[in-house]
Amino acid sequence: MTGQIIVNVLLATGQLLPIALGFALIHRTSRCLHFAHGAVCVIAPYLALTFSAVAGFPLCLAVVAGIAAAAVAGAGIEFFCYRPMRRRGSSSLSMALVSLGLLVAIQNTISLAYGDGAQRLRPWAGGPGMEIWGGRITGLQVAAVCCGFGCVIVLAALERATRWGKAIRAVAINPNLARVCGIESSRVVLSAFLIGSGLAGVSGVWIALDVDMMPTIGLGALMMSIVAAVAGGHRTLFGPAVSLVALMAILQAAGLLIGAEWQEAVAFAILIGVLLLRHTWGAEAGLRLALP
Repeated sequence: MTGQIIVNVLLATGQLLPIALGFALIHRTSRCLHFAHGAVCVIAPYLALTFSAVAGFPLCLAVVAGIAAAAVAGAGIEFFCYRPMRRRGSSSLSMALVSLGLLVAIQNTISLAYGDGAQRLRPWAGGPGMEIWGGRITGLQVAAVCCGFGCVIVLAALERATRWGKAIRAVAINPNLARVCGIESSRVVLSAFLIGSGLAGVSGVWIALDVDMMPTIGLGALMMSIVAAVAGGHRTLFGPAVSLVALMAILQAAGLLIGAEWQEAVAFAILIGVLLLRHTWGAEAGLRLALP
């Protein structure tokens, strides 16, 4: 039983790490609660299904095309929606409401085009898998875990070793100072949306290959991404990654103790708790600075 729990935690973390990293990357640079990230996640597997079943692409090529389409869709949302709002001085609440509307609109469009029923992306039947640490996992799931943790390593290396990564960190820490130093914040934010949306598409594809897909599969992944990003902070990408591992372990334990149907409620409770603790710590820190 313990071995299967460990396997489940690793699998859930591996599948959700790309979308969580993408959400954290976008939020760090744009300060935007990008709820439409959950819809962008769904675009990739459904378009991959279209490219494979209708256009006759090989599955690997169809998946790559679907992820690329998700990346372009996310960048388009930033370019055509968020950027004009930011230039007009719109509030964060207004942008969040627009993002929520985009989530609903895209999800309903997919429902109209493909139906609300489950769709299968993989052309083969799932096998019994292999045994690891007393738990069972398939080769496809192993690939998802390796891909998820590989995304953390690659993004961390890019952030520390490239000019793009340094620009991302500069905009995340202080966008006004970054602009003074000659960094064009708007281009950095657009690149963050492009890469972050592509990562969301990666998660969508792995989930679809594992358990089939429905237009709503992005909602749960989005919620876990928000909890991980809030709990992990926005200083580095390792924070959300570590928070996601801890969150998945807590949810697996909650599923065993009180039932799997309560896992989302537990995730919301953790989010509320983290926000309350941060507010309390922030208030205490401000009080200590104010007192002589």
